[in-house]
Amino acid sequence: DPVLGISYRTTLLMAATIEGVIVLALIWLDTPWVKLGLICAVATAFTAYRMAFWAIGSPSPCPCLGTITDALSIPRPVIEWCLKGMIAYLFAGSAYALLRADRVIRSGLKDSSGPTKS
Repeated sequence: DPVLGISYRTTLLMAATIEGVIVLALIWLDTPWVKLGLICAVATAFTAYRMAFWAIGSPSPCPCLGTITDALSIPRPVIEWCLKGMIAYLFAGSAYALLRADRVIRSGLKDSSGPTKS
């Protein structure tokens, strides 16, 4: 792995472990703030990793997809754009929800979806 300076195997094991812990936290935790923060953090990590690949001029990102592009008969650039879209969706959605929830809490409202009851 040209970005982290370790083998791809180690990179994939670390990523899978982190993602697994996050999935368990999303299942078991009840705090929306923490869940949104975890999603936003992992999306940020994915973005930073891909930007680092781009910054060092690596010809292609991590081979973490394996042979899925061959199995699905979908060109790799299409898969890459889909992945970028998913990362953007995860980041934008969680960041927006965190900012909105913060604004609602700071304004003292319990529900921002409509008028408050007196």
